[in-house]
Amino acid sequence: MNLKESIYMPIPIDILDLIIKMIYTSHPRITRKFINNISKLFYVVDPLYFDSELSLHARYFFIQRSCKGYLEAKIKNFDLLYDYASQNTVYKEEIEDFVYPVLNDYFNDDLIVSMDDIDYVNTYVSERLQYGFIYNYIEPLNEVMDKLTNNSFSSLYDIIDESETVLKYMLSEIRKVKADNNSAPVIDLSRGNFENVVSQMVSEIHNPSGFLKTGYKVFNEKWGGGLESARTYLELGLPGGGKSKFLLNLAESVCISNPNFVTKDPSKRPCVVLISQENSQRETFKRYFGIITEEKYNIKSMSEDEVFKTLELYGADPNRQINLKIIFKKSKSISTDDIYDIIEEVESDGEEVIALFHDYTKRIRPSKPTGDLRIDLGNVVDEFSTMSKVLDIPVVILGQMNRDAMRTVETVLAEGGKANIVKLLGSHNIGESALMIENADCVDILYDEFSYSYDRWFLTVKEIKNRNEETDLKFFAQPYSLNGLKKNKSRLVLEVDVDLAKSVALIDIGDPIYDDAKRKNSSVRGSITKSNYYNGQIQAEDEDYRYTENKDVVKNNKSRFKSKKAVYKRDELNDEEVDDLDDIAHEDNHKPLRRKVVSTYIEPDEEDDEDAKPIKKKKKKKMVHRE
Repeated sequence: MNLKESIYMPIPIDILDLIIKMIYTSHPRITRKFINNISKLFYVVDPLYFDSELSLHARYFFIQRSCKGYLEAKIKNFDLLYDYASQNTVYKEEIEDFVYPVLNDYFNDDLIVSMDDIDYVNTYVSERLQYGFIYNYIEPLNEVMDKLTNNSFSSLYDIIDESETVLKYMLSEIRKVKADNNSAPVIDLSRGNFENVVSQMVSEIHNPSGFLKTGYKVFNEKWGGGLESARTYLELGLPGGGKSKFLLNLAESVCISNPNFVTKDPSKRPCVVLISQENSQRETFKRYFGIITEEKYNIKSMSEDEVFKTLELYGADPNRQINLKIIFKKSKSISTDDIYDIIEEVESDGEEVIALFHDYTKRIRPSKPTGDLRIDLGNVVDEFSTMSKVLDIPVVILGQMNRDAMRTVETVLAEGGKANIVKLLGSHNIGESALMIENADCVDILYDEFSYSYDRWFLTVKEIKNRNEETDLKFFAQPYSLNGLKKNKSRLVLEVDVDLAKSVALIDIGDPIYDDAKRKNSSVRGSITKSNYYNGQIQAEDEDYRYTENKDVVKNNKSRFKSKKAVYKRDELNDEEVDDLDDIAHEDNHKPLRRKVVSTYIEPDEEDDEDAKPIKKKKKKKMVHRE
């Protein structure tokens, strides 16, 4: 459905005359803003309405020129302003015939404009600036009704479908206007208002229901206390990079981390809604079961009764305080407007939606598709932002990185890997649309990464945008749980730490020995990478290497490297950093060796890796100790 950008809005001639008088009246209430609003209105009004009569068009043109002279040319003298608006124009005669008499009578009668007239014009203009779009729906609604009246349709379903389309467009604009009104309060600290304003602001800041805690301390800190009402959070990632799992983890953690949440309507039960347009019911339920039980059970080997009892045992019972409702929709089957209907349906069952999660932006239509993917994605995020303000709830949505991001990650992995890969990605890697970032309140990039230093999976997070300025945390890694059947291979259940004294998140998933060096005020950076390990063999050519027998490092990496030694690139370290590592090794009673290596290998430990392929031993080159 195509709507005009200008609005075909009827404005009676007596209102036009009153507006002209206001422009040419000196009064404290007739300010620059007052004139500016009149100018805006006559910019968006369709001139076709005024073309029907010369008397109307002359007034329309005169008002536009008068506003321009006042605002742009800054003419304050009324005689000069009149000349600017009427002289040297094609409508000079019409203005003298229809407009001059209005002003002449007004000034000759020495009338004083009343406050009521000023207030009336101000309200008239403001309302039409805000709600004038409604006039654009008269014609499309009439067309549908004419078809119905004249019986010119093939089926009633077509009439219903056309009517629904028009009404959805109209409701979308109504919601946006209401959201703009709600999000534009005035903080007035003048006498008489000061105490009320301060009291209201402090109350809102301290209101615990304004935030929903997540199960993860680092996210709560980063977002200023948790997911904030009327905020939109955009989480971005690569295909298969952990986005959907993160969203499910986050939604469930909100349900279990806010036991005392109070709904706006005390008679309703709080409910978190997750709308999935990406994954199937079966796949999502399997993941949900794994998250709830920390992957301690294999659902494929369990009966229906066992699954039900296990879910109850782990707290996913129908009677818990906050309900999680997961709703599945096919890709492109709904628009953002349809989500209002979904929420209304949920709340009609006695529940109050306190947070919304959606997977993901490319699968949902904007309320007004343009055909341009870049603009449509930006509009989708903008409409979710409007939704968060209208409903006064946090909205968390997923988005996808572009192909350049995928190439960056693949290149790093192919070249041997590097810890904290997500740090290499940025806003330039956002799929298709920078408007997505602009329209969201908080934006992060997510990436699942295995740390060979810590021998486990992490969800790494890089911040792109955050309206909460209380923290400068730009990167962190939340570990996946080791409690399940898969142990360190698990990359499903994020480790919940909201009730712990300290967050389990890390700010670096590189090598532990480097972390030790950092504690000695060093700037050592580096990691043990997958390229350094292949069937237990480590090989190098013409490179300086640093060897140590630090037992802690060996312990952390034994299952991965099957070796008694850990290897670090010497050329990544400066002299001060090497000395720091010497100190660490000395404190642990281990003698470090500095040597030039042409080719060497480390045999796999047979007890640790029975399936390791036999490696043909190479002749060791003579060690050369540096003096």
